[in-house]
Amino acid sequence: MAKPILKWAGGKTQLIKVINNEFPKGYNKYFELFLGGGALVLYNENENALINDIDEEIINLYKCVRENYAKIIDNIELFRIEYNKNPKAFYYKLREYSDEDFSKDIFLNAARTLFLNKTCFNGLYRKNANNKFNVPWNKSEIAPQIYDIENIKKVSEYLNKIEITNESFEYFKNKIKKDDLVYLDPPYDKINKNTFESYNKDSFGKEGQIALRDFCNYIDGVGAYFIVSNHDTDFIKEIYKEYNIKIVKASRMINSKSENRGKINEVLIKNF
Repeated sequence: MAKPILKWAGGKTQLIKVINNEFPKGYNKYFELFLGGGALVLYNENENALINDIDEEIINLYKCVRENYAKIIDNIELFRIEYNKNPKAFYYKLREYSDEDFSKDIFLNAARTLFLNKTCFNGLYRKNANNKFNVPWNKSEIAPQIYDIENIKKVSEYLNKIEITNESFEYFKNKIKKDDLVYLDPPYDKINKNTFESYNKDSFGKEGQIALRDFCNYIDGVGAYFIVSNHDTDFIKEIYKEYNIKIVKASRMINSKSENRGKINEVLIKNF
């Protein structure tokens, strides 16, 4: 079984079995429309599947792993040499490059994404309003392990069997059919003002949560299945009150203050 190649804030590795146990016994195509770290789809390895994320950089990484992971590794090893000469300086130099800077070399861009993910603070993936990655350095004086060669091979093999897209979730309206299964792991509703809400420049907010609920209504209307993950907030439970809601415990691992890390309530919402 392949494992995620990215560290991911809010990643579902810890809840894989809990979520998987909520899957219907039989379904047709599997859709995962907020891919992120991809822990769940890699766990199931469903070959009749489509994975998607709105972030171009993340999808570029997965497409490059599918096409030629060796080119990514070659670039990472060059990064490692430069990093070990002056870790802090190289990290911030690499961070300042943008997707556009590397647009002519998608594999170099993919290597940058993966390298920054493993050398940034807590593996956090966050972009500012200018779509620039802005997470600080993790202060590692020697480049850590960036990839597991056997695992990245397995991920590549699996990705060659499925569809990968770079769209908003709304794009899939009228593309989901009866008995398909859709798993949705959006930016979470805020518990308080300090809650990490969004991974990219486009804040999701309450309007985004309502739009996603409406999308779930569409899924339900065509006779397909959906499962949504989110924070256990009054707002989320109110807008999904017509559906089945289960509270689960998850670990919060990305807070900058260690005393604020620990268990937190999340919800799994489904229409079956």
